[in-house]
Amino acid sequence: MGLSKGVSGYVFHTVPVALHAVLTHAPDFKAAILAAVECGGDTDTAAAIVGAVMGSGIGHANLPRDWIEKLWLWPLDEAWMKRVCASMLSRKEGGSNFHQTRFPFWKACPRNMVFLVIVLMHAFRRLLPPY
Repeated sequence: MGLSKGVSGYVFHTVPVALHAVLTHAPDFKAAILAAVECGGDTDTAAAIVGAVMGSGIGHANLPRDWIEKLWLWPLDEAWMKRVCASMLSRKEGGSNFHQTRFPFWKACPRNMVFLVIVLMHAFRRLLPPY
């Protein structure tokens, strides 16, 4: 495709690379993600697309356990994500469990403040030489 600097965020570059990784490495989730990342460039977008497509095909039980255990999204942990999925399935079947999936804003605020400080520090660092 002539992407000498890796995959760009442009849809006509990212989607073909993601689909190639999925079709080449299915059903190996880890290999497909790594193939997309190894292309370089806008790897987070390509890997997100690959992860979504592969994850929907193989299901939660077949995701790499060591990767799931390393997730740190407090307060949005694996149990919360499972409740969201169960709630969505329940709604599809005619139920309503909205109370189980509410986003805990009061817990997320301290986490988001930490990330804000990290992002601002990185931005101010980019203002200094040698950039």
